[in-house]
Amino acid sequence: MKILSGALLLSLAAAVHAATFTVTSTADSGAGSLREAINDANADGAHDTIAFNIAGSGPHTIAISSTLPAITSQATIDGYTQTGALVNTLPIGQGLNTVLKVVVNGAAATGACFTISASDVIIKGLVIHNCDVGVAFSTGSFDTSKVEGCFLGTDVSGATRVDQNPNKQVEITGQTAAVIGGLTPASRNLISGCQTGVGIVNSGSPSGHIISGNLIGLTRTGDTVLTPACGAAATGVTVNGTGHFIDQNAIAGLGKGVVLAGTTHTVRANRIGTDAAGTSELGIDDEGIQSGGNGHTIGGTLGEGNVVGGAQPGISLGGSNNTVYGNFLGTDATGTIDLGNDTTGITVSGSDNIVGGTGAGQANTIAFNGSVSGAGVSVSGQRVAIRGNRIYENRSASGPGLGIELGSFGIQVNDPGDGDSGANGFQNYPILVAAGPAGPQGAGTRVQGLLNSHASTTYDLDFYANPACANRPQEFLEAREYIGSIQVTTDGSGNIAFDETLPADVEAGARIAATATDPDGNTSELSQRIVFSLNAPTSGPPEGGTGITIKGMLFEDGATVSIGGALATNVDVVDSATITAVSPALTPGSLNPVTVTNPGGTAGTLPSGWIANFTDVPNGQQFYQYIIRLISNGITAGCAPELYCPQNSVNRGQMAVFLLKSKNGQCYTPPPCTGVFADVACPGNGFAPWIEALATAGITGGCGGGNYCPANPVLRQQMAAFLLKALHGSTFVPPACNGDFQDVPCPSLFADWIEQLAAENITGGCGAGNYCPLNPVRRDQMSAFLFNTFDFP
Repeated sequence: MKILSGALLLSLAAAVHAATFTVTSTADSGAGSLREAINDANADGAHDTIAFNIAGSGPHTIAISSTLPAITSQATIDGYTQTGALVNTLPIGQGLNTVLKVVVNGAAATGACFTISASDVIIKGLVIHNCDVGVAFSTGSFDTSKVEGCFLGTDVSGATRVDQNPNKQVEITGQTAAVIGGLTPASRNLISGCQTGVGIVNSGSPSGHIISGNLIGLTRTGDTVLTPACGAAATGVTVNGTGHFIDQNAIAGLGKGVVLAGTTHTVRANRIGTDAAGTSELGIDDEGIQSGGNGHTIGGTLGEGNVVGGAQPGISLGGSNNTVYGNFLGTDATGTIDLGNDTTGITVSGSDNIVGGTGAGQANTIAFNGSVSGAGVSVSGQRVAIRGNRIYENRSASGPGLGIELGSFGIQVNDPGDGDSGANGFQNYPILVAAGPAGPQGAGTRVQGLLNSHASTTYDLDFYANPACANRPQEFLEAREYIGSIQVTTDGSGNIAFDETLPADVEAGARIAATATDPDGNTSELSQRIVFSLNAPTSGPPEGGTGITIKGMLFEDGATVSIGGALATNVDVVDSATITAVSPALTPGSLNPVTVTNPGGTAGTLPSGWIANFTDVPNGQQFYQYIIRLISNGITAGCAPELYCPQNSVNRGQMAVFLLKSKNGQCYTPPPCTGVFADVACPGNGFAPWIEALATAGITGGCGGGNYCPANPVLRQQMAAFLLKALHGSTFVPPACNGDFQDVPCPSLFADWIEQLAAENITGGCGAGNYCPLNPVRRDQMSAFLFNTFDFP
């Protein structure tokens, strides 16, 4: 005779006694109610199921007058058992096709609607809204307790936010292993996020909880945010305690995405401030990830990086011993779509942190950030190692931004001996004397330069290649592609010269930048040319004689200045960062580099630094400064040698080039034409590729009948729509007009666009309260329209 163990006997007994309690009524209490079913399951003590079989097609709303009984025994509350309910089948990265038929409405109750006080409790397939807390996990261990497949804080359609001011949709106060959501399609929840979507409270030593696969702040489709808005105080996920996992959630349309306190949490593969696919920006009012505490891992090396866009900043990193690997900040996971965070990609206020690395999968991609202000990475802490990352096309409010910024002072100027102090010790960066292909393809990249820093110290120098063509000619060097590292040791005076060949190849003309990282992990800014900028003026009469001021670093007494190959006169090295000089005579309408050459041999060039005036655009011309900006950014070179033709009308073909270069930069080249428009010869019309690219972007549909009318002048009313679609995207729709201009009837075809153009300070009209909608746009006016729209430097 086989004798069964006591544990097995208990297990069999529990299995035998497990029961199903069926909810058949929407009443708050009594026979067949949800409240009675919970009480029955608690009394039974086995792992029971609470099922639903309420008559009718539903959805069925159970309006509770007080919080439901705490669930103190193993149980599954399964809303999917109600007729007509369907579990989600869509994977991570998409929306939800869930159909729910049971709604628990806590509008008349105070406190949590559901309270879980046991392990192995599952709540699934319910709409839970109008509760102070939707589901509360009270103090205790919650091994295998889950909330999955629910809509929390939304209506039954998953399209509208219902409760805008609860405490939390899910609150966890307790020890271990609760799971909110999951990585299977059926597990994923839809969570409102007002005021907190999921909050882990710092009570009861919480650890090891999992928040995974949920849509938070988004509608069930995963591509739009819930309405109405719930304010800047709303947060998707807030965690305290130790060792929680937040992964593969999509969070958008809230004040903050994820807020970390405590230690050793992991945040990976989330989409924050974007749609569920991570390809379209939806926005976060404040930080995408706000990291306090210590020892967190944000991202990972195995495709576990987060995508964060439309936030301010993408990541705010406080505390210490945190690692940020493999994330996409301001861009999608391909690194090509602009999802830019409004300020920096990463702001680091804490010390002893790591951002990226040179090992496989460690690099973050940090791009397109700073549409309001900022840089790629901004550091105010100490010992922040920033290595191996791809950093590119970041911008400040006034133009291209810095890839790495130490402090908040713009470019740091190297100081002799590196004796200054500040963020990351204001570590000096290397100065590159020459860098480029070492020979034919396969020969690698030769880098020559010098580093001046602390004496007798070993530094890691990391090198990065940027494309040969700069979208904005005077943009700062960033770090498009990591190409290798070397170690150098300074001599007793703090100097080291290097001449090394890295194995990676770069294109001819590639713009190379480098950083230096000291033994404590302080990484410098990216190296820059020694000529930073010209103070105004940056243009003047072609006959010369204009006084100029050059800003930069490492200028030496006896330096010479050349502009377009002609020597400037009256050169005065005011100090190591400032030179004054007088411009030489140059060809009218020419765009010229400005080069400073030191007696010691170091030299630096400011591309497109000085413009000799066109003969038809003197200094006093009304649109002079705007025209100069267009020329210096390579958007146009004028209409003929020495001429700009300011009074000429802009035709629709020319406008295509103006718009696309203003938006994308001087390096942009459209794809070859295919013959989209009947009146635009392909090949044959030089504007054809530009016109078709404009159409592909949804900025124009042509002028009707399959034509584009390339030679027609652009009217001011048409320009309003062109500019706003180029700026905001083809789906942009302006608000309804108010009748702001006397000569623009409201409503009318272009009135909404014209008034929005004025609202964004792109135009003030043509004077006397008018807009002159039917006037052709002149070339000088176009320069102002473009500058005010795209704000290039």
